[in-house]
Amino acid sequence: MFEPKVLFATDLNGDLARGLRLATDLALQHTATLLLLHVVPFRAADGEGLMHRVLDISMRHPDEVLAGLTPSNPAVPFRHILESGDPEERILEVAKREEVDRLVLEARPRSALRQALGRSVVERLVARAPCPIVIYRAPRPATDRPMTRQRAQFHAEAPFEALQVMLGARVDALEHWLSAQQDAVRAIAERVSVQERVASLVGGPGRELGPSQRTRARRLLELEIGEFGRSMGAIGGHLFDLKGEALLRHGVSADLEDARACFLDRVRAQGAAVSVPLSATSNGPRSGGVVLSAATVLVRGAQDALLVYVFDARRDFLRILAQPGTIPSAETYAFDERGVMLSNSRFPEQLRRVGLLPSDKMVQAPRLVRVCDPGGNLLTGYHPCPPLEGCPLTLMAEQATAGHNGFDNRGYRDYRGVEVVGTWRWLAAYGFGVAAEMDRPAV
Repeated sequence: MFEPKVLFATDLNGDLARGLRLATDLALQHTATLLLLHVVPFRAADGEGLMHRVLDISMRHPDEVLAGLTPSNPAVPFRHILESGDPEERILEVAKREEVDRLVLEARPRSALRQALGRSVVERLVARAPCPIVIYRAPRPATDRPMTRQRAQFHAEAPFEALQVMLGARVDALEHWLSAQQDAVRAIAERVSVQERVASLVGGPGRELGPSQRTRARRLLELEIGEFGRSMGAIGGHLFDLKGEALLRHGVSADLEDARACFLDRVRAQGAAVSVPLSATSNGPRSGGVVLSAATVLVRGAQDALLVYVFDARRDFLRILAQPGTIPSAETYAFDERGVMLSNSRFPEQLRRVGLLPSDKMVQAPRLVRVCDPGGNLLTGYHPCPPLEGCPLTLMAEQATAGHNGFDNRGYRDYRGVEVVGTWRWLAAYGFGVAAEMDRPAV
């Protein structure tokens, strides 16, 4: 069985508490086991005397040697690993042997001479490790000299790196869910029983059925589509002809809007697709909307049809993005090619206070908030001119909607006008982007 693992490798010096907190937070986020590794350094050139001391330590139980090395949260499962030898090689060996998902290391300040002599162990591990590496640094001692913007841009790397990890994990989870729904609906559309019953509805040569036979075929098709829908957690199941006319309707549907029409065009072209969150009909969820997953039902000798399942976006799409995470001001959210937010904001009360959302607390941000730069901080009373409708997209949204993945840790204004740092991905296969942002630390 696959077991997610986060490996924290330490020489028991440096900012150990900071590293344990970061590694623990990553393990919590990924529901992973935390592996706490200490390598007792030894090379052949170190001599026989040191070899005996290393062997003595190595023969003791790891939990005895590393008794004080534990996660900062007792809910995280962990294991101690004690190795001896060349630290770089032993860390690589453990990472490969344990098939870890993340490696946490501390980067220490190095003198100019050491930098000139070559790369550090951490730098070499970045090039060789079989998994992503999260690097943290201890805060620099305070000085009386004012920091320049370049030095102050964001020297607390660990939170920003955690933000990047958070985005990667949530995008992966989102893509996995979207792909699973698409594959499931495609498999249902390829079932012979479904294709035969759809053929009885759309007609064709040799398929002329009487009224009672058509009624029976329709009911059996409704039953089959409904059973599969319930097993997947769908709240609606529908069948359309290629013109978009409904042949069968059950449960919640998306509103008749341009976005749905464009989505059905994509299904016709690709054979299967998953939509961004769309508004639901009156019997659907008021907030969050619905996600459609659809596939073409091939009907031999007749016109094909489109099988569409409807999912409550709050249960999976929004849930994956809405987790609070480990950074107090961080949020992840999705947006479409126009920069319109598709998921909830972490700051709905702030948005109501500045008029970006109505006072009704049941109404959330999806499809109501545009990710634009107002030009100043709305929370401190700034009034944009021109109005928000005419404001450009934020730096993040402008780059993402152009199809570019990236990050900015210098700082830019978000849709509230608050200075943030962020990282983003554009999911071209699904036609939307995902951003992870946090308030820029004061300097």
